[in-house]
Amino acid sequence: MRKKKNYQKENLEKLDQIIENTKPRKEKPYVKIGIIVGIIASLMAILGIPSIKGYLEEHRQEQAEEYNNIGLEYFNQGDYDEAIEYFDKAIAMEKYDIEDMDVCYHNRGRVYSEKGEYQKAVEDYTSALSINEKAKYFSDRSLAYERLGENIKAYEDAVRAAVGILGGN
Repeated sequence: MRKKKNYQKENLEKLDQIIENTKPRKEKPYVKIGIIVGIIASLMAILGIPSIKGYLEEHRQEQAEEYNNIGLEYFNQGDYDEAIEYFDKAIAMEKYDIEDMDVCYHNRGRVYSEKGEYQKAVEDYTSALSINEKAKYFSDRSLAYERLGENIKAYEDAVRAAVGILGGN
C-alpha cells in the first residue's frame, strides 16, 4: 500500500523557501546595487548615451526649457500664479549651469509686473541683466522702476535700453 503524500505540508515548505529566498538581505546590499548599475550602464551603451552625467546634463537643460515653456503658456492664459510656479522650477535648476537662465528670470519678472508686484519684477529683471544685458531687460526694468516711482532709475534704464537697441542688442 502506498503512503499518501502530504501535499499541504510540501507546499508550505516550498512557500517558506520562496519567502526566504526573496527576503531582502542586509549583509550584501552592494551586490544588488552593483547589478542595477551594470544593467543601467548596459542600457546606456545600447542607447548610445555616453555617461550618466552627460545624460542628466542634457535632460536638465530640456527640463528647464520645458518648465519655462509651460510657464509661458500659463502666462499667456493669464494664470499668473501657475506661471510663477513653473518659472520657479526652471530657475531652481540654475545651479546646473542651464543656458538662457536670463530668459527664465525675465519671464518671471514679466509675470510679477503684470500682477503689479513691481519690486519683485525689478529683482528678476536685475537677475536677468546680471546674466545677459539685453535692451529688452533694461526696458522692462525701466517700466517697473517707473511704476515704483523711482524715476531716476527708470530714466537710466530707458537710456541703457535705447543704447542697447541702437547697438543691436
